[in-house]
Amino acid sequence: MSLKHALKGAIKSLFAGELRIGRGGGHPFDPLESNGIVATCARTFPADRAFLAEWDALADSSKSATPFACSTWQRGVAAQFVASDKFRLITVRRETRLLAVLPLQIAAGGYLETPGTGVSDYIDPLVIEDAALAQEAWRAILSLLAKLWDHSVSGLVLQNVSAPSATRTLLPRLVEQAGFTFEETSNEPSVQITLPKTFEEYWETLDGHERRESRRRLRKAETQGNARLVSAADQADLSAWVVKGLDFLEAHGGDKAEDVRKYLRPFMMRVGADMIREGRMSLRFLMVNDTPAACVFSFRSPAGPMIYNVGFDPAQKQWSPGTVSSAIAIREAIEGGFPTFDFLRGTEDYKYRLGAKDVPLYRLILKRR
Repeated sequence: MSLKHALKGAIKSLFAGELRIGRGGGHPFDPLESNGIVATCARTFPADRAFLAEWDALADSSKSATPFACSTWQRGVAAQFVASDKFRLITVRRETRLLAVLPLQIAAGGYLETPGTGVSDYIDPLVIEDAALAQEAWRAILSLLAKLWDHSVSGLVLQNVSAPSATRTLLPRLVEQAGFTFEETSNEPSVQITLPKTFEEYWETLDGHERRESRRRLRKAETQGNARLVSAADQADLSAWVVKGLDFLEAHGGDKAEDVRKYLRPFMMRVGADMIREGRMSLRFLMVNDTPAACVFSFRSPAGPMIYNVGFDPAQKQWSPGTVSSAIAIREAIEGGFPTFDFLRGTEDYKYRLGAKDVPLYRLILKRR
């Protein structure tokens, strides 16, 4: 054995107790305690209901958090998309108060990464709103990462972080002291409509042809087919309606249908009904002549609805169910006084025809110096 390899092995052995966040195994990580702040890292998704309630209370109290941050959604992500030995959950407390929850996975290339990017459009780190406490929480997270860092870990990647996220301003100020570097790059954008005060004003923002066609289609569906959106939450067998919505998403074939079949369907069967019951997600159906013609999966947000997926029955295409369901949802959002209508990620042409614009999302990358 060469001297170089002998020294490398000796160094690994010397620090094996601390440099282990990237390693498998069942042994627990030591917590980090400083000035009343305790940061911990777990290998498994928590089952404790009291803790999960705290998690959701933190998400509900955060102005920047979306339903993607709640424990139900993240439980589904961990169960379906993260190998059992690759999951990590960092939490920060100050005495009995939960300050931060950061689910991570060991991803390809050895990166610690926020999981679930394929199904989660916004993944802003869930950290308390209070600026001073948020800074303390991030200091604790960075210190814990520095303590547990493994030689095999390439870096930390926080995906799909929104433009106004406080994390984007906090981390660049804190990383150097903890021994990290910071880089920010662009991710695929979300696509949003800035809503005017009235639906008539909204029509005027559209291209002339699009405006005439959309208004004509909406008028036809409402006057001839009594078109309206109804909530699946009011139905007795909610799970069956989730299945029906997924069938609509898969009905048109192609790459989207394949993605629904392989990834979204099993995921939604895990979490969809629970998300609807908790009031975090909405599933509504466009009824035309009392027959389901389209479905709209969406999330609730203080800024306005976030449209996750729209699907329709090809046999009902004479009613333009995709256009009509979107138009009704936009009208309702305007009447509700919301400032935005969010189509989330995906640059499908119909979103832009309906007046949406790109809104940036970011990837934050931390590496050891």
